[in-house]
Amino acid sequence: MFGKVIISFTHNDVDRDYREWLKATNPDFTFVDTNGVDRNWYGGAINIALEHVENDHVMFLEQDFFFDTKILTRILKRAEENDFVCLEQETRLHLACFVTKMSLVNKTLRYFQPVERYKLDCFDLFCAEMLVKSKKWATLDGIKGYKHMNGLTHNLRLGIRGEWSLIYKPKDFLHYLKFSLKMEVKQNPEWVKITKEIIAKL
Repeated sequence: MFGKVIISFTHNDVDRDYREWLKATNPDFTFVDTNGVDRNWYGGAINIALEHVENDHVMFLEQDFFFDTKILTRILKRAEENDFVCLEQETRLHLACFVTKMSLVNKTLRYFQPVERYKLDCFDLFCAEMLVKSKKWATLDGIKGYKHMNGLTHNLRLGIRGEWSLIYKPKDFLHYLKFSLKMEVKQNPEWVKITKEIIAKL
């Protein structure tokens, strides 16, 4: 169903940049970068990535969505039986995990930014369009083995700055940090050092 992994970089206010290291250690991935061309960072990053999709289906994944690889088959099987399958967080459909057909994505405005007048957050308009244009869709209901960890990127920034009292759900964050060090993937030595320092303080 899928042909390649596409990673889209955005720009933020952190003073560390691991983009080149990631490219060098993951040559089989496709990396794209907004290069500051779109101030709407979320929508810009997604749309640039979508231009590189070559298959019939696309799976959106945010960096703070973690899952046991064993459930991937179940998610993809459900996607074959529906126009789209996604995470539902409370009553909100979420792009943290969203599988659909590119043909359906291209029927939308591909607008992933907030719409402040109607109090729509990032990708809410896109999800609403998908609902209207779909005949059959499903959520991850009934599938276990995943977690969407809100605030991960902000927590990492706070940890680097030493602002411990502001960290969101510190126990969950600590579990993530310890779990990440056990992953059997290449890890940047500097980042491993930073992670261990944050763990020692939490």
